[in-house]
Amino acid sequence: MQKKIMMAAALAALGFSFSFGGMAQAAVSKAPQTAVQKAVPGQDSSEDKKLASQRFVSSELIQSKLDYQICLPRWYDSGKNYPLIIVINDVNGETDGKALLKQPDGVSAWVDELERKQQYAIVLTVQSTKDFEARVGRLSNTEGMNILRSLLQDVRQNYAVNKNAIYGIGENRGAWAIQLISEELPGYFKATYLDEKTADGKADNKAIHDWLMKEMAAQAK
Repeated sequence: MQKKIMMAAALAALGFSFSFGGMAQAAVSKAPQTAVQKAVPGQDSSEDKKLASQRFVSSELIQSKLDYQICLPRWYDSGKNYPLIIVINDVNGETDGKALLKQPDGVSAWVDELERKQQYAIVLTVQSTKDFEARVGRLSNTEGMNILRSLLQDVRQNYAVNKNAIYGIGENRGAWAIQLISEELPGYFKATYLDEKTADGKADNKAIHDWLMKEMAAQAK
């Protein structure tokens, strides 16, 4: 857990200024060896014994500009490469930065299902909130996108991400953010699912689940 918190803290402490002309250089502190719990199958650490849905580290542990949570796969090994699943939700009036993890049959359900199938992935959820909107504006505006792109680039560079297997899921106006990233960073995503036509602000979690399971099964072959 120490390693995961320190890695998340290092990411959140990075400068968020980013442009496509060049990315601001920032040093990421590595966790000291004494803080790293090594575990292999059959030798679970205390964190590995938890369900994936219980292993999300939240940006609220450090004072980040953006509400996000990240979950590393069971037996995470920085020497390997894992698919990265990014879920972004931007809906008017949301006050809970962890709303994505509380949706019925949403992220918390399918992340556990993936691990039961031994399809291990890094999962990043990003939630725009009323507070973020008051300070920055909508996630899909210029400043919001600068913050988001910087976070996504840092995650891709500083975790053991398979850069050819990054999946984007956009809910509500989060779909706009995913689409903008796809247009401005061609090739960043292997595949995307955009669920923007939600009149009540609720995502179609069954459709998202079915799409993701199909994509991850194909990736595992």
